[in-house]
Amino acid sequence: MPSITEPRKKRYMQKVEHCRNRISHLEVWLEEIDANEPETKTLLAIKKACQEVVDVSTDMLAMMLKDNSIPPTDDYTNIRQASEKGLIPNTLTKSLREANGLRNRLIHVYNDIDIPMLVQSIERIIPGIKELLLVVEHWLSM
Repeated sequence: MPSITEPRKKRYMQKVEHCRNRISHLEVWLEEIDANEPETKTLLAIKKACQEVVDVSTDMLAMMLKDNSIPPTDDYTNIRQASEKGLIPNTLTKSLREANGLRNRLIHVYNDIDIPMLVQSIERIIPGIKELLLVVEHWLSM
């Protein structure tokens, strides 16, 4: 592992904590949402929190690549490279790709969101994001 400065480690940990915070909000809001008639405010909060969780996750991957002298590129390539270089387990690749795709759909689709499918998708990606946070913490402790 490359030598990471304390300010850089602090930045990683800020991102980890932000991500955990948003995940905890998501878990509560997903239980509260009425998939048949969602309250607009709750739906917008869920979408925004999901976007932030994925953005923070892909940011950390780009940081890890950079800290290993691998130039980061687009999110999908970064996920592949992080897996190939052993920075993340191969088992996380599919989950992180799905999370990135979901974030992209949330950003670019403004109408006609299938709420039950959105809830299922978020519930499917959360375990992978939680695992990534553990991987980042372990990587920083080495």
